[in-house]
Amino acid sequence: MTRSAHISRARRTGRIHGDHVAVASASPISMVVVIVGMWGCSRPPRRAQEYHRRGYARYVEGDYDRAVEAYSAAIMLRPERAEVYGDRGRAYSDKGEYDLAIADFTKAIELKLECAEIYCDRGMAYGCKGDHDRAIADLTKAIELAPQNPDAYYNRGVTYERKGEYDRAIADFTKAIESGPEDAEAYCSRGNVHGCRGDHARAIGDFTKAIELKPGWVEAYNRRGVAYAAKGDDQRAMADYTKAVELDADCAEGYYNRGMAYERRGEYDRAIADYAKAIELTPEDADVYCNRGKAYHEKADYDLAIADYTRAIELRPGFALAFDNRGIAHGSKGDYDRAIGDFAEAIKIEPQRASAYSNRGRAYELKGDVERARSDYEKTKAVNPNSRAAQLAEKALKRLGRQ
Repeated sequence: MTRSAHISRARRTGRIHGDHVAVASASPISMVVVIVGMWGCSRPPRRAQEYHRRGYARYVEGDYDRAVEAYSAAIMLRPERAEVYGDRGRAYSDKGEYDLAIADFTKAIELKLECAEIYCDRGMAYGCKGDHDRAIADLTKAIELAPQNPDAYYNRGVTYERKGEYDRAIADFTKAIESGPEDAEAYCSRGNVHGCRGDHARAIGDFTKAIELKPGWVEAYNRRGVAYAAKGDDQRAMADYTKAVELDADCAEGYYNRGMAYERRGEYDRAIADYAKAIELTPEDADVYCNRGKAYHEKADYDLAIADYTRAIELRPGFALAFDNRGIAHGSKGDYDRAIGDFAEAIKIEPQRASAYSNRGRAYELKGDVERARSDYEKTKAVNPNSRAAQLAEKALKRLGRQ
């Protein structure tokens, strides 16, 4: 059977996030509340302005529910005030209520609030919903209105990255850097895209610049460590992961990635210790259990490996890799029937998973079922002829041919 596999990863961040939108604490729209004068002596305008001020104060405090309440009261009194819709839209965005946010930003635009910030805000909300085309359209409009706006370029770059359009993403992050050369996030995000393209040297350069601009930034150290690891420089990678956990003892990603580096060096006890710390910090993370299972497997602690793979499957029932790895562990114990069952489940989840066919073929072979073994080895070659599993299958078929 092939060796069990593990998962590497680097957390990505950006101004557009999956669960919220980061917004500057005092945007141009919000500042209108501070500088606008009184319009006459009638009570309703003054009350609307008071509610608007109150909403902004609650927003700055992070109390988005009460901010929305205050903004809504202001809108009831003065529904023609475009900037209040814009500010309420930001509060909705930070609550993760993107449809309501988009509706408010759209209303602000209909009321002639034609400024780059409102298009940028709506574009970010579309991005958080995964509507990348609309996000790009709004962010492009923001750039047209304010060509030197680094946030619009940055967020459009994040959106292009999510679409896999890496050249455009790099171009936009570069423009963001030109407009804001002290923007550590832009360097870090551009480094991430260079890494996605396999250009790890440029990625390391950008992460290093981000660290120079923001020396205590844990995420930049973690990402640079991943880039060093991708280049095969585990020593520098481990130094960065160690720095990350020194800066933040609760950095699960740092422990996770350092655990993988230890594992690659054959230091399985240290790998297991780091994975255990990551599990302590993120107990619902299936990937960490799967990787710790692999480390236990390498130590021939098959029961502990099986327990970790089982927990990974409980957390993520469609986890083909965990089924494949658990099957290998069962096979290593000589329990070929359970192994075959796990490999079959991995194949059901990922029908093109060559390693599962190869591993199941080996289990059948060890059981003495030559015909089924031969069939699985042939299937391995068919689904991925250039894989290592296919090479092992070819050797196995030659071996069976001599029997």
